Amino acid sequence: MRQVFKGLRHPAVPPYMHDVLYKTAVSGHRIGSRKFKQGSDEALCHRCGARHANGWQGPEETLEHAFHECAEVARLWNMVISNWNESMQEQLDPDDARLTLLGDRGTRKRAVTEEAWRVVHACVQWVIHSTRCASHDAKGGARDHLRATAMMRAVRKKLQELVSARWRAALRERRTGEFTANW
Repeated sequence: MRQVFKGLRHPAVPPYMHDVLYKTAVSGHRIGSRKFKQGSDEALCHRCGARHANGWQGPEETLEHAFHECAEVARLWNMVISNWNESMQEQLDPDDARLTLLGDRGTRKRAVTEEAWRVVHACVQWVIHSTRCASHDAKGGARDHLRATAMMRAVRKKLQELVSARWRAALRERRTGEFTANW
């Protein structure tokens, strides 16, 4: 378990993402009935549920549901992991909750790709979390940002931002000679 928590604080992952990763690992998110009264329609999943005249209808929002089991989140993980498997010649399983929730690749881990996987995993978790929060703030408004394809676009955009920031830091380090490991 120590390796899992060490991976959640990987130096390649920006500190503002560490909180989401840590809360996911220890079930610390205020989610579903932990956030709202039991039986309240606010405790239901707004991502895969449907809005009806008498409120939301759908499964209760649990940590596992919100970050792994929800149909749209599962589609997102399938897209991300199939792209990863194709690019990195690995065989990761998107149905593995330990992989999607904790980012733990277990024995399939290769040191060469660990940093890249940690950044990808953190970006996906960050997007899932931020779109989940936005869905609760929207109160039944437009829900296009909750779909897997929209979340995948957001993951790609976030990855590009992070890679660009790392690239600029590396160029600055090369130019000035001073190392800037902090985000």
